[in-house]
Amino acid sequence: MPAFVSIDGKLALPAEAHPEDPKYKPITVGEPVCIEIVHMAFGNVKDWWGKSEMLVSSWAKTGSTAKPGARLVNALRKKIPQFYHLSDLGASEYGHQLVFYMPVYSDETIRFSIEFLEIDKLGGDGISKLGNALKGLGTLPVFAPQLAYLALAPEILKLGQELYNIINRNDQILLEHLDLGRDPDGNILSSGRYVLVRGNYNPLKFIEDYKLLSDNKLYTQDGRLAEEAGMTDAYVVVRVNAVEKKEYKDFEATGAAQEILDTVLNQNVTASVADLITDIVKDSQEFGTVKKVLDLDKQLAKATTDDEKKRLKTAIETELKKLSDDQAGLLREALKL
Repeated sequence: MPAFVSIDGKLALPAEAHPEDPKYKPITVGEPVCIEIVHMAFGNVKDWWGKSEMLVSSWAKTGSTAKPGARLVNALRKKIPQFYHLSDLGASEYGHQLVFYMPVYSDETIRFSIEFLEIDKLGGDGISKLGNALKGLGTLPVFAPQLAYLALAPEILKLGQELYNIINRNDQILLEHLDLGRDPDGNILSSGRYVLVRGNYNPLKFIEDYKLLSDNKLYTQDGRLAEEAGMTDAYVVVRVNAVEKKEYKDFEATGAAQEILDTVLNQNVTASVADLITDIVKDSQEFGTVKKVLDLDKQLAKATTDDEKKRLKTAIETELKKLSDDQAGLLREALKL
């Protein structure tokens, strides 16, 4: 179950010192962090289960909290053939690359998990209907708890509820975890591509045998696809970047709301109640940000040195990035920032 970072295609252990990928923006405190799936290789699914209806999902959280993050539904696919590769999600079936987004990185450890499940119990037709219904729901991927209450047609809602109920008792193809941060004894958070591989491999031998090319697939050193050289296990490639994506700005608030909803779903949560909980969580987070800006502004008014003023102004701008452009503009105008 090893994980690797790619350095110009050459694999390395993520705990070892390695450079930022020059193709992406470097990870910096105060700037965004975006983690997305760029490639999925499902391995020898035919040998294991014979059928191939698939669910790809992920979780992510920051810090040291023991509470799990909310599960995202990243892709639903039916009739997956042996050694199927998926990079381009297209528009005909449900799919979303996002695993995690933070508009302002605050130097915390980011922890995420990715899972491939075989979900034939839902049926290929059911997967198609549910996937088609989920495609137009918004710019963020669907969180798993939302499957149980989304305002969908009754037939589709039933499929969503069924998927939510069976999501934890299906055949697992891949479940891999990676923690990335600034801890000198842990895996190093940097921009670039990371590969998470199912199976028990000697990491150093794997590094000798394989490389990651620009199409995000694993190849042997002599240029053969990994499966052509006998590797039968699934793997996933993620990209870490400091790019700002405003369409993902509500990811943290929505994810926090889904964690709450996941604990109360057996209490007949309706779409309207779920929306209310989401709004309350988001408003609470925004209120906390505004309070922090006001406190920093008070400190700025009392600051006496240029260095202290510069530090506080930077801290204020970092907090303002957590708000919408309109909200930040109003605060700047009110505080004459």
